[in-house]
Amino acid sequence: MTLEAFLKMGCGAEVKETRVALAKNASTPVASNSTSSQSMVRYLTRPQFSSFFGFSDERGKGVTYRVWRFEVDSAIQENLHSHEVIAEQIRKSLQGEAKTKIVGFGPGASVEEILEKLDQFYGDQGAAVGDELLSRAYNFRQQESEEVSAFASHLDNQMRQAKNNGAELLPDEEAVDRHLRLLFWQGLKESVKDKARHKKDSCKTFADLIAAARYSEKETNSTQFPRRVARQNMVCGTELPQPEGPPEWLSHVCSAMAREVREALQPLTNSRSVSTRGNFPGSGGRSGYERDSPELPIC
Repeated sequence: MTLEAFLKMGCGAEVKETRVALAKNASTPVASNSTSSQSMVRYLTRPQFSSFFGFSDERGKGVTYRVWRFEVDSAIQENLHSHEVIAEQIRKSLQGEAKTKIVGFGPGASVEEILEKLDQFYGDQGAAVGDELLSRAYNFRQQESEEVSAFASHLDNQMRQAKNNGAELLPDEEAVDRHLRLLFWQGLKESVKDKARHKKDSCKTFADLIAAARYSEKETNSTQFPRRVARQNMVCGTELPQPEGPPEWLSHVCSAMAREVREALQPLTNSRSVSTRGNFPGSGGRSGYERDSPELPIC
């Protein structure tokens, strides 16, 4: 294979005398004998597009149609490769259900035909116009587990998409930024807005408002754990049962036990009182009864 054939098949370039030019634009020089080899390598590299799976179950492995279409449009606008090369790379990037949409066109389908067919199924123009996309953005709300930056990115994508589809209220970037600030603040969680409210008026751009909200989110997360612990302790303190006095039956049982003990010790108490009354001189302070009787333990 000659160099001319390789360049023609590889990147759609033609060799004319000592210059290499794109087949679709022969007047634009690509490389010459006087230039460095790095310039030629740049044009020999084929464009690489991310995989797009359409509506198949494996669509999570690839990118969305909007991102995929952005990659293709960028390669077309750069005008570095022929449409034949771009069409071949498009066919390689389509996977699963999306690939079946272009099977009927055959291998010779142009880039315009392929993109027109795909836009019918996956393009935003067929789903909603700019005003409808803008109206949906008014209902955006930050979810409980969603970070401020993620919510801002989601809202920004929706607004850019509405502007690109001809929303009347978004004629320029100034209008887009104004609507972004309005809807972003409207959709933030109350816990974030409470800490960022004093900075809202000083934010002149959407980027300034995002920075203030992210700082507020950081403060909220740093104080969330101590508040939870304090709240838990407070709840536990109110729910603990108050200590109560002894049950009524316990006093009756104790009284009965005391009465039985007194009755059991009554004979011993009587015998001691008798011995005390029988004391006389010369007897050593003890009566005959006490001397003859065994020693009783004293309780």
